Amino acid sequence: MQQDTFVKDATLQVAALIGTPTAGVGLGALQQAIHDQLRAAEAATGGKLRDLWGHAAANVGAAQWIGADAETSRELWATVLDYVTSAVELQAAVTV
Repeated sequence: MQQDTFVKDATLQVAALIGTPTAGVGLGALQQAIHDQLRAAEAATGGKLRDLWGHAAANVGAAQWIGADAETSRELWATVLDYVTSAVELQAAVTV
């Protein structure tokens, strides 16, 4: 299904952005690893960066609860990708 492909692609893009290993990991386990990594990043930061990581993690959790076949899951993963991209860019700007 197109929805499954979008969710998988978005999951892999997020994993690449935050450095989550993907080799030999199923989609559900990968999404849980991403969620855990985002929560850890949230706990380790503050301010706007903490908000971005936290919102990304919350959307991963919601997408996991809804399931990959739902249209809403696609929207949530698109939102996760936006939050993670913004967080990575902000973190890069702060560390320069």
